[in-house]
Amino acid sequence: MEELIDRIRRKELVILRKSYLVRNVIDSFNTSSPFMVALFSFATYVLSSPSHELTPQVEEIVNLLCLKDFSRS
Repeated sequence: MEELIDRIRRKELVILRKSYLVRNVIDSFNTSSPFMVALFSFATYVLSSPSHELTPQVEEIVNLLCLKDFSRS
């Protein structure tokens, strides 16, 4: 009987470890996604045309968008 309980408990621990790993990956993705969106937006803007430069006006707009995101959380 003890062996059966030990086997079931080991399976439970494996499942718990996997679920914690998945949860951590999802949390990491959710935490880093606003930064990644901003980074890719900057890169797309700058690389799409030689006339696009990151000026203080562009940076001001991005800061306002970031503040809006922080106010929601």
